Amino acid sequence: MSTKVIPLAFGLKIGADVHKEIEIRQALLGDMMDAENEASVTDPVTYRAALLTQITVRVGTFTGPLTVKMLRGLNPKDWRAISTAMQELENEGEDEQDSASAF
Repeated sequence: MSTKVIPLAFGLKIGADVHKEIEIRQALLGDMMDAENEASVTDPVTYRAALLTQITVRVGTFTGPLTVKMLRGLNPKDWRAISTAMQELENEGEDEQDSASAF
C-alpha cells in the first residue's frame, strides 16, 4: 500500500510538540465508511479531516490516534498540501485499478 510523507510548513501541534511532517497511506473503503460515521460527506472539509485521521500513519513522531479536534490547529497551507497528497494517493489507486483491468 502506497504512503506519502508530506512536509508541513507550519506544522501541527500535538501536546507540547510541533510536528513538521505527516505520513499518510491510501484510503480503503473501511476508512471512508469510518470517516462517514464521524462526519457527513455533505460537509467536505470535515469529512476529509475525518478521513485523514483514518489514513494517517504518523505525524512526526506521534503515531496516534489522531483526532479531528487535533487537526483544527492546522494551517490552511498545510491542509492544502495534505489534501493534494490524499488526492494523489487516491489517483494512484485508480491508476493501479486501470492497469489491472487492462490484462
